[in-house]
This record gives sequence, C-alpha cells and structure tokens, in this order.
Amino acid sequence: MPPDVAAGAFGHCLAVLRLAASAEDAATIAVRRGGRSHVAVLANARHQSLATAAIEGPPEADLDSPPEDLPDLAWRLAATRPAIERAVVDLEGRHGLDRAGLARALGLPATTAATRL
Repeated sequence: MPPDVAAGAFGHCLAVLRLAASAEDAATIAVRRGGRSHVAVLANARHQSLATAAIEGPPEADLDSPPEDLPDLAWRLAATRPAIERAVVDLEGRHGLDRAGLARALGLPATTAATRL
C-alpha cells in the first residue's frame, strides 16, 4: 500500500478530531478496513473519525486567547463547526478526489455529495 494512503487517512482523521492519539486509532482502523483502495480508506477514515467525534465530543477551541498564527486560527474556527462539516471540507479540499470518489468517500450518491458541498 502506498504510504500516502495511510498518511491521507491520518490527516483526515486529524482534521476531524484534532487529537493525534484519537486520529491515529481511527486511521489505523480505516487502513485495516479499507484495504488498498484510497477512496475506501478515506471512506473508512470518515466513518471512524465521525464515530469517534460522536463519542468524544467536539475538539476544544480556546476562543478567549488570541490565536498564535494563521493555522491556529483555522483550527479554532474549524472546531466551532460540526464534525461532518469538517469531514466534508477536508475530503473535498485536500485529497484530490473526483466527484465520484468524493461521493464514495462520503457514502452518498454523487448528486447528494455535490449538494452537500
């Protein structure tokens, strides 16, 4: 399996969960269940990260202190959105999926996935 598949799964889980330990656990399960297919691994990563987010709750966002830099500000703003929105934005923006691949990763028909975006 190409290393970018595992890295993509971890990156997606981290974007949704923000906690490295939780993201690592979710990505490991996703890679085991997804096999060699990049889209299947991402679909499993989405599923695992959303299931973990439902259990753990939203990541903490310290909105009281000023952000340290632009990535810190982006993390804080993303933490205010529901986990499914973070998942959709990450899958669409960072993984180079075509319309059908994005729909498969989201577990939706292509037209519904396009509407969701």
